[in-house]
Amino acid sequence: MEDVILDVPFAEKDEAKALGAKWNPAIKKWYVPKGSDTSKFRRWFPDSVCDPEISIKAPLYLLQSSTPCWRCNEKAVVFCLASEGLIDKYEDEMELDMFVTYHNLVEVPEQISTILKSQAATYYPDYTKQSNSTYYVNHCHCGAKLGDFYLHEEPGGAFCPVEKRQAEQVNVIELDGVNETQISAGYGVQDLELISVYGKR
Repeated sequence: MEDVILDVPFAEKDEAKALGAKWNPAIKKWYVPKGSDTSKFRRWFPDSVCDPEISIKAPLYLLQSSTPCWRCNEKAVVFCLASEGLIDKYEDEMELDMFVTYHNLVEVPEQISTILKSQAATYYPDYTKQSNSTYYVNHCHCGAKLGDFYLHEEPGGAFCPVEKRQAEQVNVIELDGVNETQISAGYGVQDLELISVYGKR
């Protein structure tokens, strides 16, 4: 696990420091040293200062797929969350009743965080320069960060299949005991719901 970059206002720097945050003079940012508990720093995760905006409808799934690593060219195992629907409170309580995948995951309740640590150890909060933010990022065994844009937005990406054969490579793992909950994340809906229909369950 790598350092987690924080977005700490100047007026709160002493508080962050007292909790264990360190200053990186090269990028002029506070950060949580690798291996530390990040839960007490969540309010300083970039783009996570507001309350969770998505209410996930149960059941909740952990998706597992693979993608070529841009650094070592080997296959890397990648993860994301999905559900059978949601309520978006920032879009006039818009309700979706279809298979939804989540990207740029910023805030999750402790129950889900614990599950991700045990079942998706290479998927954890980290800072990416491309997005200039901290969110749950997939990592290759070589340490390379595998950003969400290619995995979720590029046709043929690990979680953006365009044909049955690609969707069949995705494992769909239902997370038992997780009821409706709230997260901060972006989400996407596939027109054909290929993962929902052809993913391995």
